[in-house]
Amino acid sequence: MVCLQCANPLSKGERGMELDLSSLHLLADAASLASEGKLHLAPSSAFDRDDEKKFSVTTATFGPTVVGWIVRKKRSPRARRPAFQAHKLNSDPVVRNKKQSRAVDSTETQESVRVSKKPKKTQNTDLAALTGPSELPTKYMDKIREMRGRDLTLVVEKTLTATDMSRGQSRLSIPKKQIREGFLSEEEIRILYRKEGIKVSLIEPCLEVSHGLQLKKWNYMSKKFSYVLTERWNAVAHPHERNELIKDVVIQLWSFRVDSSLCFCLAKVEAPV
Repeated sequence: MVCLQCANPLSKGERGMELDLSSLHLLADAASLASEGKLHLAPSSAFDRDDEKKFSVTTATFGPTVVGWIVRKKRSPRARRPAFQAHKLNSDPVVRNKKQSRAVDSTETQESVRVSKKPKKTQNTDLAALTGPSELPTKYMDKIREMRGRDLTLVVEKTLTATDMSRGQSRLSIPKKQIREGFLSEEEIRILYRKEGIKVSLIEPCLEVSHGLQLKKWNYMSKKFSYVLTERWNAVAHPHERNELIKDVVIQLWSFRVDSSLCFCLAKVEAPV
């Protein structure tokens, strides 16, 4: 851009004169005059601060005429960088990946909270040695195979108490301290925590299968708890002739699963001869 400005008012004769100031001629003439010391260059402040960042204005005096031109400033190497590079420097990709990994970890943590159908098998090593066999007798194993059972686990070996055999109580107690190995899935633990019951089937010592029993969790004031088999327990315990269960008889309670359903097998430990 080239602009002309008169430093002094022109006479009528001078107004008729025109200067051929094309860009090339102007620059050539300006360079020649500057080398001879006849041309003085000075910066102009005709633009505001925002324009000064992009352009600079230079003026030259030819007698009564002031000539000015605009020069576009060169961008610094830092300014030439694409905007996305500066953004990339400000956002460390490694940190972003860590955040993403945390999100995945958070997502994985939420997945692990989901219900697991597999029981937790944690052994209690503080219990006394078994009175009965460490393996379920063959007649019970055959019945479990007939039902297509799996995941056999010894839950408890205990001596039947008076309350276990009481018709008024109508439950078999499974004390927490006597449980030998975990047998419940996470979902079943949640159900019992909500004070709800789980319907189970039970293989009796006579090898009959009873349905409709319920496994529940009983909490005590001392923050202790026991599991109990209730509902149809009286039909298992009585009459005596059915399973020959009486107070002080030692029994073993085994758990197994048919598909995903929890089942139990009650085996009476025979007294040594």
